Amino acid sequence: MPSPIRHVFPLLVRTMMCSSMARACCTIHADPCVHAFVCPISNDESKNRSHEHSAQFNVDSGASVHCINDSRLFETIYKDHPPVRITVANKQVMIAKAVGTVRLRLRNQRGEIVEHIIHNVVYHPSFHENLLSVRRLWKDNRLKTSFGAVNQFKCVNTHDKFTFDFARSAYYSPKVCAAKVELSPELLHSRFGHCSERRLNKLRDRCVNFPNHPHGTLKHDPRDCDACQAGGMRRRAFPKRIPGEFTYFGQRLSSDLCKFPKSIDGYQYLLCIVDSYSNWLVTVPLKSKSSEDVAHAMEAFMLRYSNYLPHDDRPVTWHTDNGGEFMSSDIHEFCNEFCVKRSFSVPFAPPMNAHAERMWGLLLRTTRIFLAQSTVHESFWVYATQQATLIHNYLPSTKLPGEISPYQALTGKLPDVGKIRTWGCLVWYFVPEKDRTSKLAPRAVPAVHLGLDDSRNGYYVYVPSLNRITTATHVSFSEKRFMVFTDDGIARMPRHIKPLRDTEFQYHEDRDQKSRKRNNTPDLAPNSGSPGASDEGSEASGSDSDHGSDDDDTRPTRAEQNEKGKNPHRSTRNPAPIGDQPYRASVVNLVADDVNEQLLSISPDALLGDITIPSSHADAEKSRYWPRWLEAMKTEYESLITLGTWEYIDRSKVPKGRQITKSRWVYDLKLKRDGSIERFKARFVVRGFSQVKGQDYTESYSATLRATSFRLLLALAAGEKLKCEHFDVKNAFTQSSIDSEIYVENAKSFETKGKDGLPQVLKLVKSLYGTKQASRLWQMKLRDHLVNHMGFTCSLTDPCLFAKRDAKGGVMLLGVYVDDIILAHKNSDLDWFIKEFTGPNGFDAKHLGKLSWFLGQAVDQHEDYSISVSQELYIAKLLDRFCPAKKATLQKRATPCASPLSFQKLRPAANDIEREKAARLPYLQIIGSLLYLSCMTRPDIAYHMSILCSFMHDPTVEAYDAAVHLLQYIASTTHAQITFTGSPAPPDGIPAEVHDQVVKNHGFLAYSDASWHKPNKLGFNMFGFVVYFYGGPIAFSSKRLKVVALSSAEAEYAAASYTCKEIVFIRNVCNDLGVQLDGPAVLAVDNQAAIKIVENMGVTGRNKHFDDSLHYVRHLYDHRVIRPTFVTTKHQHADGFTKPLEKTPFQSWTRSVLHFVE
Repeated sequence: MPSPIRHVFPLLVRTMMCSSMARACCTIHADPCVHAFVCPISNDESKNRSHEHSAQFNVDSGASVHCINDSRLFETIYKDHPPVRITVANKQVMIAKAVGTVRLRLRNQRGEIVEHIIHNVVYHPSFHENLLSVRRLWKDNRLKTSFGAVNQFKCVNTHDKFTFDFARSAYYSPKVCAAKVELSPELLHSRFGHCSERRLNKLRDRCVNFPNHPHGTLKHDPRDCDACQAGGMRRRAFPKRIPGEFTYFGQRLSSDLCKFPKSIDGYQYLLCIVDSYSNWLVTVPLKSKSSEDVAHAMEAFMLRYSNYLPHDDRPVTWHTDNGGEFMSSDIHEFCNEFCVKRSFSVPFAPPMNAHAERMWGLLLRTTRIFLAQSTVHESFWVYATQQATLIHNYLPSTKLPGEISPYQALTGKLPDVGKIRTWGCLVWYFVPEKDRTSKLAPRAVPAVHLGLDDSRNGYYVYVPSLNRITTATHVSFSEKRFMVFTDDGIARMPRHIKPLRDTEFQYHEDRDQKSRKRNNTPDLAPNSGSPGASDEGSEASGSDSDHGSDDDDTRPTRAEQNEKGKNPHRSTRNPAPIGDQPYRASVVNLVADDVNEQLLSISPDALLGDITIPSSHADAEKSRYWPRWLEAMKTEYESLITLGTWEYIDRSKVPKGRQITKSRWVYDLKLKRDGSIERFKARFVVRGFSQVKGQDYTESYSATLRATSFRLLLALAAGEKLKCEHFDVKNAFTQSSIDSEIYVENAKSFETKGKDGLPQVLKLVKSLYGTKQASRLWQMKLRDHLVNHMGFTCSLTDPCLFAKRDAKGGVMLLGVYVDDIILAHKNSDLDWFIKEFTGPNGFDAKHLGKLSWFLGQAVDQHEDYSISVSQELYIAKLLDRFCPAKKATLQKRATPCASPLSFQKLRPAANDIEREKAARLPYLQIIGSLLYLSCMTRPDIAYHMSILCSFMHDPTVEAYDAAVHLLQYIASTTHAQITFTGSPAPPDGIPAEVHDQVVKNHGFLAYSDASWHKPNKLGFNMFGFVVYFYGGPIAFSSKRLKVVALSSAEAEYAAASYTCKEIVFIRNVCNDLGVQLDGPAVLAVDNQAAIKIVENMGVTGRNKHFDDSLHYVRHLYDHRVIRPTFVTTKHQHADGFTKPLEKTPFQSWTRSVLHFVE
């Protein structure tokens, strides 16, 4: 095997910053091989560059990494890099002393010097030679090394070739120039918005106070600017400006509107106004694109620039596209008031509004470059665009005669650029005395420069340590440095962020209020480059001004907001002084938007409690109920320790490759039936979303008790005269052993330190809430105990139901929802169950007594064993949340349900204006809250909720009003209940021939119905069903009909098939629980043709096109599972699930599915 080839050449090393490197283990071969030397530089050049470090490198084809023996060659050293083991040819192992980067400067075939950054270079002083790995040169730098007649490197990206031969030459050592007072072209290029080299040279001769620079041409290649490449890349140029001469300001004003992400100040749109004569640009941020806001902005423009607009007969023309915001009556009134002519572009032809469209290209390019260079979050785009507008108005324009600036064209004066600074750079902000605690507190803190405030002759700055955006004059700029936005400030920020305070972009202090006009015309953003502002004094007063009041520090937590009962956007607390706030210049913390309320899950108490539930440990500490929360945390933590849930492990002993999962506290309130607080709850949970499948867990699915199963259990208890008891298992998930090795961070407020001095971690022994497999493991252990130790039978259809029957007539039925357990029993069985379930071999569970409250529902079992279920308390909380002002009135008088016509006319939003209005309303929250109600105890609103849910993707104000009206109806009927009488007698209207069959099956009876040729605005028909058992509805639904029915018979036939799925589920559950159902179940249908299709196997012209899935009802009929029976529409209990009924029929129908307590 030939030995590796090694060649030698000299290189120069300088300091530079570099990116992070990958961790590597290295093997280096040190076989003897041929040496060669590069000869790229003449001796004269070498003499002038002799003071920099240079070194000889061997090009080694056998080395796996680059190695050096002189630490002075490093540009950057990775201080925190883990040790690197290096194996040399004689099998000796060495540990690298350092790892870093080195700069190579090579000369290509054209004589040009090209620099290459060599990463992952290891250092050890015992190396005899400096080695360059041929393998790493190819992988990292794409340099291909070839040996032969011509020895050379070839860069596959640029096709440059760097030859070296066997002649030794002088080393290349360029001279380092001394620092100069003049600013570099790169800095000037950055300072003036990354403008072109030509415009920068022209600016120097057409302005005053231009920074010092040697006379001559400023040269800068934009290809060397990463910010220009990142933010200034273009597709193609817009068409040239419209032809024609413009002789005065306002002869043609072009406007356009653009949408942006929500800014830190709450703006989402930007209106640009550009004058064709002077190329003067004005941008106005808007919070909405309504025609009213646009008209106010245009009116403000006319008032502000009235001195420059013509005062004779010359017209002012305003050119826009055909957007709805420019076509409203508000805009027409504005034009009539100011005698403005209108002109429009052709629809769907943006080049017809080329001047305004072109401005977006220039404006967005500069804005993107600002954000790319500074890494400031995009939510500050308002300040970036205003600075970009200012710079555009100051820079020379090729569209103007003599290439003067728009500022000079408008005012006749040269722009003063002495105050322009690089946007987004680091600035030191002088802290006012009122924000300092002592004379030893820092006098200045780092901030972010957000542009020039022309109206106050100051600078906008964002001060992270004060959480404040302010205008300041006492600042010191570091234009080559930028504040680093870390994960705490940017990477974990939500997409939408709220403004720091509820004010307009143009702020006003107390001394400004007297001079403000009384009209509602908004002020234009000050950074538009107002000519009037820049002509005034060059220095502002020494006082700094904040957006909003000075005492506005940070937004209060959600707990504090609700406890104070105030608008969270206006805090009146004094800010913490600087001396008490340790700051870090590399971290920027932005105020995040509150997360919207999630749709209600099966347990709604947490979202609707009277006391605000903390969302984090920090919120709990700030809450005035912190002692109560801390007590709950101690109880939880001590309980987990008693159960032996974990072992304490030193952090250094965690196996390599095993991640440490994060943990957190989750808080809740345990409420009584009357709404009062039973106790404060705190749960220590694992953030299981970071678990890896296959390593930390295998399966995670676990079943939960269905609403139909819950009502079926209550119906069986009423029919079989069983008493219902309620049990709660304490820390249920922790009572099962974990099936994998998981390490978790310790709980906050209970941290412990190990022998290594680091915080200890927890190695789970048992399941803990939040782990992926916890629910599944608990369910498996509970089922094993109930089946193998207590003799219960688990339902195969719904694994959350259990039954135990004996020959003596003993009956026990069990329903499980996570750690809440319902037991339906006879008196003689309760003591035995408590002993076996909560005894030494059972679980740590608490007997809560008679069932009265379950999953937010009030359960009442009467003396005759009948059971009623209602949600009166839940409805009251909905009123407090969505209709607090009308609560007292609604509960005293009856409110009819919404008019049938109102629901039939509902439609999705037709345009962006309707969507904007609906976006301000809590539509998703009210729909989620009502949906839980309609699924559990209020079947009378099931149809209405089905329609309202169809608009969740595109709601309207009308849909929200309909939801509020529905809530008002519910508020006036809070006494409505689902009642299981325990009687098997069927309702009125059932034919006599099936009466005995229904009684024999314990009142098991189903109704199905469908609407046809009565579509709503959404264009589809509805079907619904209701299933009765022991005198009450146990299953009901109102859904969209998924087939295009060509007749009412087909619609009814399809509805019957869908209903059969629920019938089969209930039959199977009953069989699993030992409830015998003899004969077919009666299915009541109000369409004779549909029944005939079920009973007759033949194919006719009406049913030949039916899909196979629709014939499921016929299959069950053939196997005597169902028996279709005709009922009249008057006695069709599913009628209200398919269409909105008039007032009288609706009241009659609701009494068939609900029981109203007088």
